[in-house]
Amino acid sequence: MKHECTVYGVLYKCPFGTRHLMCPLKCFDELDFVHKVLRIEKFTSNEINTVLSFHYKCSAKREMELYKPVKNVDKL
Repeated sequence: MKHECTVYGVLYKCPFGTRHLMCPLKCFDELDFVHKVLRIEKFTSNEINTVLSFHYKCSAKREMELYKPVKNVDKL
């Protein structure tokens, strides 16, 4: 059930505002939420795992980019 909630959350909106070009849910952005839900309900467990795997890896990478240490802070 936890995975299903996460899938619906990232289906609704990317937490970073815009989806990565390779995001498997990018093609869903133009659909209204009802149609998104109808499509995701047809996903197999494998497809859900693929979406979540991409989401977790993408999120980790994007978070690391947001919090990179600033070099040469004393020169600011």
